[in-house]
This record gives sequence, structure tokens and C-alpha cells, in this order.
Amino acid sequence: MADRFHVFKLLTHVLDKERKKLRHEFKNDDNYKAIKWLLFKPWESLNDKQKRTLLRAFRKAKMLQQLYFTKNELRNIFESDYSKQQARKIVEQWILQAKSLKHNLLDNFINTLERHFESILYFFTHRVSNGIVEGVNNVIKAIKRNGFGFRNFDNFKLKIQCQFL
Repeated sequence: MADRFHVFKLLTHVLDKERKKLRHEFKNDDNYKAIKWLLFKPWESLNDKQKRTLLRAFRKAKMLQQLYFTKNELRNIFESDYSKQQARKIVEQWILQAKSLKHNLLDNFINTLERHFESILYFFTHRVSNGIVEGVNNVIKAIKRNGFGFRNFDNFKLKIQCQFL
């Protein structure tokens, strides 16, 4: 978890767990069915209809709203052109603000963030994420699963190469 990709993967997991809890709590409420993918998108990327959908869901779920905007604040920090020293101070402020929400899953995320804090801050020096590599690995795993075991490694290699041409 030492890069931006994994940071936001874990933070998005916190949001989705909260959504699932609400979905279970309000079984007859359709507001929590259609918002999974909206929660993963930044507020600025949503159209008006999507924003209204999220706001309807937030009316009954203030914690979900706070988690969503907390995630977006951290995303905005990573999108900004801060130096490593500036980012350290700003992320530390974000951590204090996030801890004030007193949400168990978010607290677990923060503990993980603090354990890997120095490694994560290198993003602000190099601006590199291994998200692309993670995606390539995921495609290779899917090819392997769909191939039901290639008998010939060269055929497996060709299938992977064809996927990325």
C-alpha cells in the first residue's frame, strides 16, 4: 500500500463498506442501489443528475456524505502540485480531520496510511503510481483464468501480447 493507487483503493473500500451497511439497513430504499460507482467518482466529474442521486442518498446517511467528501479532499491533495514537505503537512491535517469523524473503518485506513506514510509521500516527489502495472497484472490473471491452463507457455505469452497491441 505504498502508492496512490492502493491508498485510494483502500479508501474507496471504506466508502463501499459504509454503502453496503446502509443498503442492508434500508433494504426498501433504492437510493443506495445505484450509487456504488458514483461514490468512486470525484464530485467535479459528476453530472447534475448524478449529483442529485448522491445528495438524495446523503440525506439519510450523513456519515456516508462525510466519508465521500473526505475521500475527495484527499484526492484533491494528491491532484495538487505540492512538494513532499507541503504534502506532509496537508495530509497530516487531513488525517486529524478524518480522525474526528470517529469511523471504525476510516480509522483502520488512517492507521494503514500512517504506517506507510513516508512511502506514500514519495508520490509528491516523483508523481508516479503503479496503477497501470496493477491493471496489466489484472488482465494477465484474467487471461490465465479464461485459458483454463495453457499447455504451451508461448501461446500464453502470445495471448498476453495480443491483448496489449
